[in-house]
Amino acid sequence: ASPPYNLIQKWECILHSEKYINIMLVFLEFLDDDQFLVGSNKSKKVRLMKVDDASVVRSFEVGSRVYSISTMDSSSFVTGHEDWSIKLWKLNSKKCLHTFKGHQKFVSSIAKVDDSCFISGSWDRTAKLWDIRSGNCLQTFSGHVGNVNAVVYMPTEKKLLTASDDSTIKIWSLDKFGSDVGEDAARNNENAGEANTNKDVEL
Repeated sequence: ASPPYNLIQKWECILHSEKYINIMLVFLEFLDDDQFLVGSNKSKKVRLMKVDDASVVRSFEVGSRVYSISTMDSSSFVTGHEDWSIKLWKLNSKKCLHTFKGHQKFVSSIAKVDDSCFISGSWDRTAKLWDIRSGNCLQTFSGHVGNVNAVVYMPTEKKLLTASDDSTIKIWSLDKFGSDVGEDAARNNENAGEANTNKDVEL
C-alpha cells in the first residue's frame, strides 16, 4: 500500500556520525515569501538553503564549531559555539555583527524571546538572557548542577524553561524585566499570565 503522504524533497545527508548525530535546522521566511532554512552540522560553517530544491543560497564561515542556532527575525540569526561565544549574523551579509561573551563552556541551546532578546543555555550549568541592542547579558540563571542542554521560552506566560543533565527542568519567571522583554512575543495573546516563583520538575 502507498504511504499516506507524498515525498516533497529528498535531502542529501550532510552528516552521519555514530557518536554525534545532530543536524540543527531552523525554518524561517526570507525574501519574496520563499521558505528558507538555516542550519549547521556542528561544523564551522552555517548554510542558508532553499527548502524547495535544497540549494545553498549562502554559506557563513563562523570560526568555531556551531552547537546551537536560532533565527531572530526574517533577516538575522544567532549561533552558539564551541568556543563559548554567541554570534549575531545578518542573512544578507557574511560578516558577524556582534559577539556575545559570558559563558564558560560551549553554548548548547538558544531560544528567541523577541526581536531584541534571546536566551542561551550552556554546559557551564547556566542560562543567560541577552539584549541584542546593547549586547549585554541582562540576567544569568544559575541553579542547575548539571549541563544545561536545552532552553525554551514560553511567550504567553513569559517563562523560561531550562533542561539539564541533573534530571530536572527549571521554570523561571521573566516578569521582573518588565514589558520590554518578551513584549513582541506575547503581544497578540490576551491570556498572558504572571508567575513570580520558580519551579523544578524532576525527570
